[in-house]
Amino acid sequence: MKKILAVILSAALLLTCVCLPAASAKENGFTFTLATDLHYMSVESVGDMRELAAYDANDIFYDATIQGEMDHISEAILTSFLDEFAASDKEVLLLAGDLTDGHITDHEHLAGLLGEMVQKAEAAGKTKRVFVINGNHDIDDDNTEKFTSAEQFKNCYYAFGYENALAVDPASCSYTAELAGDYRLLAIDSCEYGKDDAKIDDARFSWIEQQVNAAKKDGKYLITMLHHSVVPHFSVQDIPGKFNDRADKLAALGIRHVFTGHMHGNDIAEAVTANGNVIYDVLTGSLITSPCSYREVTFTPETVKITTKYVSSVNADRLPEGLTAGQTEMITSDLPGYAKGFFTAGMSKWLIRYIGSAGKVAQKLKIDAGSPAYAALDFVLGCVGNALMLPLYESEATPGKYDSLEELCEAYGFTLPESDYKVPGDVVGAIMGAFYAGDEDMKATDTEVRILYSVVSAGLVYAVTQLLSLGSEGFRQFFFDAIGVRTEVLGLTSVGKLIAGKQAANVLIDVILSPIVEGISTDVYTPGDLNTELPGVNAEGVSAVSPSPLKISDKIRAYFKEFIRIFKDCFRNLFSIVK
Repeated sequence: MKKILAVILSAALLLTCVCLPAASAKENGFTFTLATDLHYMSVESVGDMRELAAYDANDIFYDATIQGEMDHISEAILTSFLDEFAASDKEVLLLAGDLTDGHITDHEHLAGLLGEMVQKAEAAGKTKRVFVINGNHDIDDDNTEKFTSAEQFKNCYYAFGYENALAVDPASCSYTAELAGDYRLLAIDSCEYGKDDAKIDDARFSWIEQQVNAAKKDGKYLITMLHHSVVPHFSVQDIPGKFNDRADKLAALGIRHVFTGHMHGNDIAEAVTANGNVIYDVLTGSLITSPCSYREVTFTPETVKITTKYVSSVNADRLPEGLTAGQTEMITSDLPGYAKGFFTAGMSKWLIRYIGSAGKVAQKLKIDAGSPAYAALDFVLGCVGNALMLPLYESEATPGKYDSLEELCEAYGFTLPESDYKVPGDVVGAIMGAFYAGDEDMKATDTEVRILYSVVSAGLVYAVTQLLSLGSEGFRQFFFDAIGVRTEVLGLTSVGKLIAGKQAANVLIDVILSPIVEGISTDVYTPGDLNTELPGVNAEGVSAVSPSPLKISDKIRAYFKEFIRIFKDCFRNLFSIVK
């Protein structure tokens, strides 16, 4: 009898196990890994470093790029990251665009590396799935060396999202795919091919709406991945084209969490729409730019846990030929240190390119290249660029000669704070590095901010003074007309000319300094950018920790208005000195 009862009880238990539904991933949680902006270049594409025109065996960072992307060792970094992912307990990897710089051979190599990782993991008894989406560098509709269509991209990465897609947009690279349990991926192609701009036109948005409705019908929650931000991450960030209303529309559809790249920084931004809908934009930094970060994300009904991790070593056998002994030693023994040094060196180049020539500033001032005004602006900014190439501090007295920014600042009434920084690029590297890393919190009184404003201000004063000393009235006339300064004073006394020069300098301060510092030195959203929790799928209401970045930017603009007032006082002092 006991045996019969035991058999009946066992059968009942078995039936119970079969009939009760297993807990869904939505209830237990779902974790994935996300990386972006790989900008992968195969070692074959990199070639022998010794053949570069800029090769310098005595300079570890001679090849630093202006954004700090270490594309020359991207294969060594990427394969190390893939090894870490393969060894982890995570099954899903999302790659949010700019997989390469667009060359077909690099895309093919990358697809091969992803395939090798998946196969090796399977051989070890692990399941790994990779889902990709394109970024602005991945497709170029007017370059035969790159993918020229969405179809080519989809064919290359067929095994990494498209093969098992539930739906694929025939007019873009967008698609949906099942992740786990009640979670579904919505991968959105946000690109206008051949341009950096973001684009989700009406037809693409209509396709997105269809996928959202299908997910709701199937009881699925959409985890959304796209390359470009839908919410500003700092107050002067431009959300271009029709993109500026997409956050509202995505939030209205019920999309709450989007994962993006493109800006190469770690940041989390929240926006609350006029209808009270909330959307979180989780921006992740470039895998090959200091600090080489990626995310691990866990969704539960109540929270979304964000954890930031870092690639700290490389696969030495994947390094390119021709690295110097110093580069090889530092890369293999201290990747974080090398990445930071490379980034800082790149910022020096960026600073000279951005401030030292007319290009970017002319665009903001709507001055046409090739015009006389452009030539005049190029002269002024060239003077500033030359000044910013000087060391920060004086090493030895050289009467009658400006060979340091310390001397230039002193000559024009600015105070240069003491520091261990050597050149202006080091300072910009520290400010931008804090933004890229996340949880940035620099204040107006911090040494780095004070140094930056002092040296750029002194450089502008020097440049405007040089312009005013030129003999050509016409040359100056075009310049002042272009930036909106009254020009009738140019025919008057030298005092009148200096007033116009002061006004011009103030305009340039607004154009040049604000984009560098505004909104990137202080985080505009809390909790943090790196390791934090957001409201989850079933969380009621919205996070009221802080207002939308669009609202908090008013506070930042007030902060910079005060800076501009200080600068105007400085130029007033200059006026009195020259007078």
